[in-house]
Amino acid sequence: MGRKKKEFKDEFGYDLIPTIIKEYESGMTLMELASKYNTTDMTIRKKLIENNITLRPPQRRTGTLYNKVIVDPDFDEQVNKRRSWGLNDYEIARILDVSVLRVKDVKPKR
Repeated sequence: MGRKKKEFKDEFGYDLIPTIIKEYESGMTLMELASKYNTTDMTIRKKLIENNITLRPPQRRTGTLYNKVIVDPDFDEQVNKRRSWGLNDYEIARILDVSVLRVKDVKPKR
């Protein structure tokens, strides 16, 4: 008796793996996909590998280092891109390893 494999299906029973692959290839990270689909980054990673998707190298997180803020010139763009994917400010803050207040300071793109 083994573990039950996680199935990625929407409310109508359609397979979400092609959508997950498309989102990964468009730039979403494993953590972002895991948050969106309520699973772990390792599960997403396994599904991508099972489908012969070449994984990108890990990205360097933004945040603080030795009490100095790492300034990322693309931070606003990263936040707005993730908002367009449907992630909320709390999820974005966790993924980018910053405070939610820093994310809330970013003005939505019009």
